[in-house]
Amino acid sequence: MAATQAPQRTELYLCLSRAFLTPHDDGFLAALAEDLPADLEALLGGEATEAIATLQRAAHSIPDARALRQGYTALFLTPPYRAPLNAGLQLEGTINGAAVQGIRACYQRHSLERAESFRDLPDHLAVQLEFAAYLWAQPGDEETLQELHAFLTCYVAPWLPELIRQLKAELPNTRAAALYLSLAEIAHGVADADRRRLPAFEAGVSTQDPKTRPTPTTSLAAVASGQEDATEQVRCPRCRSTVTLRGAAAAVYRRLEAAGAHTAHLSVCHRCQATGLRKPQRRF
Repeated sequence: MAATQAPQRTELYLCLSRAFLTPHDDGFLAALAEDLPADLEALLGGEATEAIATLQRAAHSIPDARALRQGYTALFLTPPYRAPLNAGLQLEGTINGAAVQGIRACYQRHSLERAESFRDLPDHLAVQLEFAAYLWAQPGDEETLQELHAFLTCYVAPWLPELIRQLKAELPNTRAAALYLSLAEIAHGVADADRRRLPAFEAGVSTQDPKTRPTPTTSLAAVASGQEDATEQVRCPRCRSTVTLRGAAAAVYRRLEAAGAHTAHLSVCHRCQATGLRKPQRRF
C-alpha cells in the first residue's frame, strides 16, 4: 500500500480502537452514533457502507449511556464471556498463553507499555488496533510494513470471524450486540484487507531477538502441538449436563484449572450456546 495512505490508515485504526474501549464516559454513546460513522465513512471512502449504516442505527437504538455500559458488560466483561475481546481467550482459551506473550513481545520491541489507566490485558482488541495504528504511523520502511502484516496475520485477523459469530448469537439478548457486531465486521474487513495487501516476511517475522525469542507464527504453532489426545469431562454451568472437552480445549481447561483461573466459558454445552446465555444479574 502507498505510503501516502499511512496517515489515513493510522486514524482509521485509532477510531476503531477507541470504539472497543469500555464506554465509561456518558458522551461515548453519542460519539458512536454520530461522530464515529462520519469518520469511518470519510476514512473508508465508500467501503463498508452497509456496516456503518447498521452501526449508526444500532447506536441510536440504545436509549442511554447506562444501557450501553450494561450491554458492553454483558457481552465482554461478565463470565461466562459471551464474546471475549481478548485474543488469548479467542485463540487459545487462556488469559496468558503463548499468544499473549507474543503480542506483548511485539509491544516491547517498540518499548511500548500499557497505560496505567487501562485495566485490561495487552491482547485486548482495542490495544491491538492501537498498536496497528502505531505501526502505520512509523516511517514507511519495508520492515515495519512486514511487521504490521505479521501482527495482523497472527494476532488480529484469525479470531475476528469467531468474535463476529459470537456477537451474532447475542443479537436476541442485547441491543449492544448489533452495534459491536458492526464494529467487529468493519475491523475485520480493515485488518484482513491490510493483511492481504501488505508485504510479508518470507520466513515469518521475529518480534524479539531472533536468538532467544520465537516468531508469532511459531508461538501459535507451539500452543496447538501435543494437544490432540487430551480429553476432559466437565459440567455445563447453565444446564449442568456433561460436556466432553477434547484436544486444545481440554488442554486449556486443565491449565486454567491448575492456575485457579475461571473456566466456565469453556464448559458451556452446544445446546446452551445455541440458545444464548442468561443475562447477568450485575447492575451499574
